[in-house]
Amino acid sequence: MSSGYDSAKTADEIRDGNVEALIEGVLTDNKPVANALLAAEQADLPEDAPLREILERAETTHMLRSARKNGHVSSMNAATGLSETRSEATGYDRLINALRPAAQQAVFRGQKGTGKTGTALELIRWLFREDVVEKVMMNVPVRGMSREDLERAGEISNIPDWWLDEDENDALGTLAPHVRFECDISGFLEFAREPGEKLALFDEFSSSGNAYTNQGDVESIMSKCINAFRKSPNGSLRTIYVGHKNDSDIHPLVRKQSDVIISKDGKADEGMADLATIYDHWEKYLKGNQWFKVRGVRDVPGESPWRYETNYFAHLEWDLDDPENQIDHGKLIEDWEQYQDDDGEGDAASGETRQQAVQCRGTNTDGDQCGNQYVTHESGFCGTHRAQWGGDPDPRTTDDAGGETTREARDTPDTGTSGNTRDDARDAAQGAQDALSALQAATGEHDADEDDRALIAAALQSEHPDDLTDEEAERMADSLTRQSGGSDGGE
Repeated sequence: MSSGYDSAKTADEIRDGNVEALIEGVLTDNKPVANALLAAEQADLPEDAPLREILERAETTHMLRSARKNGHVSSMNAATGLSETRSEATGYDRLINALRPAAQQAVFRGQKGTGKTGTALELIRWLFREDVVEKVMMNVPVRGMSREDLERAGEISNIPDWWLDEDENDALGTLAPHVRFECDISGFLEFAREPGEKLALFDEFSSSGNAYTNQGDVESIMSKCINAFRKSPNGSLRTIYVGHKNDSDIHPLVRKQSDVIISKDGKADEGMADLATIYDHWEKYLKGNQWFKVRGVRDVPGESPWRYETNYFAHLEWDLDDPENQIDHGKLIEDWEQYQDDDGEGDAASGETRQQAVQCRGTNTDGDQCGNQYVTHESGFCGTHRAQWGGDPDPRTTDDAGGETTREARDTPDTGTSGNTRDDARDAAQGAQDALSALQAATGEHDADEDDRALIAAALQSEHPDDLTDEEAERMADSLTRQSGGSDGGE
């Protein structure tokens, strides 16, 4: 028994890439075949190449036949691996089974460019095909959605024009009405009330939430919505959240409640696009206690109705004006719209107006553009990069030109540069004034506002870029201004 276990364990270690060896070459007793397989791997011959498939299948079959005749348990276990640590073939069976339970909540995390969205959509495609779920709602369009959904998605970000041409896109409408596009959080909450087995995909969930000026309100809405999805009546709602660049961008409540964490291990150009490590619960992920690994993670096939646009900027509109009254006992109330502002443009009583959502024009410490896809603050910068603001409103957030901000303007980041010397001087003066204000807030000379705390957080993070997350820096800035007596009375 021990020998069989050890051989299976060793084989799994080789398959998972923890041992530098070729599993097919280890399993065969035919030295010329083993050498041929090794040469094929060294020549970067694809795993699905006919020659490799024929050799591997023939040798594995020969070895298992011999092991069965002789009762050689170690050989059989080496070929099949441990049932409790390795899923069949590509590992998809086990990963899909992890997403089957009712009300299951999963999080995809990993660097930008690791294929999180594609892997999530492929898994959803399997769950839908196997009738685990009957309905799907996503803030990411796929080519099999209805024309109405695709046109709506195209108003937010670019989709291929040919998707709307039924002569070119033979998948148009084939997933409707079971697979739908939605970008309003109220739409997802109404979806949660529908009967049947459902699944909701939220791409860039926290990034979309971080895009709003009044972060306190958004945090309240996000928390209530996450709990509402968890308590979906009339059936079950499974949720998949695709995280952003940093783990701190994933909402704390999502992290806490997630049943499955799917970590994409690397990028395609690193040779790791098909690898994923699975954890059961966030605490296990933080401790590095993996549940199992999956090799051979797939993307959505190119001709599938589930095919997506890789450059699409996912967006969520947090359109509930009064979540305290609109969400009751974990669900959206029937007459929730009566609590909406009449003009639909923010808080009419306070005179607030909802700004156009535009892509953050800030830059990270490594020089890359900010990952937050949309912001509505007049600066055009998210909270983390607000310190880069010179003081002038971002023209993309206004409608002075007499119309809506165009899709091109939303999708094209503003560099924040100006050739006007007077404007540059005014920006510099405003920046100095903002810095002085933040300093006075930190020393308790006046009450701190949101911009003061953002500047202090940015300064703290610039001093410790590797040690402080955005969330930690903001929390320290808030604590510093409170201890100095510089907290505004509104908090």
